[in-house]
Amino acid sequence: MGAPKGQTHKTYSKEIKQEILEKLKTNQSHLSLAREYGISIKTIEGWQTKYRKGIDILNDDRLKNPNKSEKPTYEELEKQLDIVKKMMVFIKQQNIKEHY
Repeated sequence: MGAPKGQTHKTYSKEIKQEILEKLKTNQSHLSLAREYGISIKTIEGWQTKYRKGIDILNDDRLKNPNKSEKPTYEELEKQLDIVKKMMVFIKQQNIKEHY
């Protein structure tokens, strides 16, 4: 079940998950880890359950593209603007040629 509409999922790095799973192996309590990392006990229990079932929780697909909004980067926008400028120069040159 996903988050309610408008609510976002928190994502945690592979390293944090790995640290917590290692500490769970040393019998550190879920509560102490939850307090230490500021993560809910339910989340930590869920990771442990999935890990025990052989589910790879360390490679979360949501972490592959943290920019879920798909907004272009500044560099991408600059490249697009450069292309538009070149197109405008080309069109202007074509219009001048047509008039002569």
